[in-house]
Amino acid sequence: MLAPADQTLQNLFAGMFDLVGDQIADALTAMQDADDVLSHKVLAQDDLVDSLEMKIDKQCAAALASGHDGEALRYFIAAIKVNTDLERIGDHAKNLAKVLGRSAGLPANVRHMLVEDVGEPARTVFHQAQQAFSEPDVKLAWSIVENDKQVNRRYKSFLQEALAFYEVQGMSADVLASLLRMTRSIERIADHAVNIAESTIYWLEGLDVRHRGLRRSDAHPG
Repeated sequence: MLAPADQTLQNLFAGMFDLVGDQIADALTAMQDADDVLSHKVLAQDDLVDSLEMKIDKQCAAALASGHDGEALRYFIAAIKVNTDLERIGDHAKNLAKVLGRSAGLPANVRHMLVEDVGEPARTVFHQAQQAFSEPDVKLAWSIVENDKQVNRRYKSFLQEALAFYEVQGMSADVLASLLRMTRSIERIADHAVNIAESTIYWLEGLDVRHRGLRRSDAHPG
């Protein structure tokens, strides 16, 4: 796989994945417990995520300038995309923390349902994407891509339940809007995790599975 000279890049990605993973976990815990202190921690980590993004981009640019081909070239192209997706996942975790401060009227049972039914599955997809890219594990990457529609159905189901809660529990329109924004941020976290899986497939198999109905049955025998 990667040459020893790329150990610095591997270490940077390990740090980036761990930091963004902590942001997701803290944002979900803050949401469930209405914890303002934890929300501020998530916000404070944003600069560190941005700093790591710049370091990884610089490392990738230097590697590309030194000349590579084949799988090595695909790795650095994929790495740049994964880096961008990680930064955007961090942004969505930050957005969760921001919106949380404006959703004091959100009932505790709705917060719990949002975390359990939507947040934790998104967090699981993120950690699977981390494993697929870091190990690397192309079979796991394919399973993430193939399960994407199932994840999307979960979000749609939750939105229907949220609207029902709005009507039954008498939430204000502002609180409902905050709930929908938080749900959208969590959905985008999962979407970017799927992007990481797609980049992993590109790196290891040379297949571009973005923006198409292409799945393992179409492009990857066995």
